[in-house]
Amino acid sequence: MIDLSQVTVAFGGRVVLSDVTLSLQPGDFFFLTGPSGAGKTTLLRLCAGSMTPAQGEVRLFGRPLSEMTSDARASARRRMGIVYQDTQFLDHLSLEENVLLPFTVRGPVDAELRAQAADLMTWVGLGGHMAAPPQTLSGGERQRAALARALLTAPEAVLADEPTGNLDWEMSTPVLMATHDLALIRAAKPLVNARVLRLKDGRLTQAGAAL
Repeated sequence: MIDLSQVTVAFGGRVVLSDVTLSLQPGDFFFLTGPSGAGKTTLLRLCAGSMTPAQGEVRLFGRPLSEMTSDARASARRRMGIVYQDTQFLDHLSLEENVLLPFTVRGPVDAELRAQAADLMTWVGLGGHMAAPPQTLSGGERQRAALARALLTAPEAVLADEPTGNLDWEMSTPVLMATHDLALIRAAKPLVNARVLRLKDGRLTQAGAAL
């Protein structure tokens, strides 16, 4: 589904990722850890097809990223639920309107979709904030709202950068989640049979079972 093979990325002569190989398939759940600046966001952007590596290959849904047009990359991203740290909301809209925005730009939103949005907002612990303006929420609450918005599109894969909150993570969609929150990892691992990956000095390794 999403495959990285011997990928290397460098910025200004500094190697951020070195010879990284990763396969994200249906049912997989990975927590991605590592110190600040280790390259976690870079790895997520590679998986999203937002950037190409200096070396190695990225394949999205079976197609080499290097052979995909910009339109094809955008189409692949629409098949994913992507939550970055710099979550964007329109402050003049309510939280519900922001969550539904990917659909309202296409046309009227029916009652069934609104009900699904409400269910997801409850799932992320924000059921009582549907009418709230985004600027009244904490950073963690905005991240959870962004996760609900991403999941509402029924993505084939989920890429999340530092989402927060205690959630029931049971889902069949493959997930790659970057986080510093070891408490979240410890709480969620038994629920989702998650594997923990660690980035350090550009290298990706499987973290120890003690996490």
